[in-house]
Amino acid sequence: GVIFRIDSDSSSRYNLNVGDRVVSLMRWGGNSRYLEIDPAKLVRVSSKTAIPAECTCLVETYLIAFQLLHVDQMSRSRYEYNSLRGKTVLVMGNMPSNIGRAIAKTSCVCGCRNIFATAKEKDFDAVKAMGMTPLPADSQSWEDSLVSFVDILIHLGGILRAVLAKKIVRKTGHVVISGSYQEADSRLPLTAANSPLPIPVCSRSKAQLDGRLSRYNVYRAWDQNTDQSREDLRFLLTLHDKGLLVPNVIDRVPLTLVGEAQKRMGSRRQDGFIVCEPWLKETSWSN
Repeated sequence: GVIFRIDSDSSSRYNLNVGDRVVSLMRWGGNSRYLEIDPAKLVRVSSKTAIPAECTCLVETYLIAFQLLHVDQMSRSRYEYNSLRGKTVLVMGNMPSNIGRAIAKTSCVCGCRNIFATAKEKDFDAVKAMGMTPLPADSQSWEDSLVSFVDILIHLGGILRAVLAKKIVRKTGHVVISGSYQEADSRLPLTAANSPLPIPVCSRSKAQLDGRLSRYNVYRAWDQNTDQSREDLRFLLTLHDKGLLVPNVIDRVPLTLVGEAQKRMGSRRQDGFIVCEPWLKETSWSN
């Protein structure tokens, strides 16, 4: 969006001015014409040529991808282009998808050596097109070949066996679960990746994974560690400005066609983002 009004103190403190283009992560209100927001949660878009629709995709989807990949790397080194040099990443659940595509692109930019993803066999070609090596959803065919091989295991949905995670993740590696879960019979059923609900952790899972298990939610990360999240978003904007991370926006639709866009998304998997324009630019009123 564009800053419409800001008080002088906030302008000086955060180096923001009326007319500046900015981005922020919002739980609601994204389709409003005006939003009142804490200036501490704004990130200025410095590039004059940045495409708004692409920046919109960075704010949530690519921020999720970046933070999932760097959940245990809190130093400034996370902003180096080779921050994950030589690492092996495995993504399980919800593939192929835009978040999967974002993880793949971000992993490549950050220097990962191997990027695996579990998927249904019919989706293998789509996963390969993302730059990932597809693996069957049933781990029996590949888990023995990945023993202590994975540095970062990202779980996006479905069921994760804690025993499997411990088997394939290095002792120096990490397991990141996006969303909320509960445990039953050493399995971790997960809900939607963006669930804002609290995440209960079973002590048995912690013991099995030797403390290498993290839980992640983008909104919680934004609220609890705003400064870090803003720096992450700035870095993503820098990568976008350099042409290293460019979301694939396949369509832009007005609010009046959101229903049709949802039907498209429900009927078949989309190979990119459909961005909703923020408001009705032209309105005819009748008495």
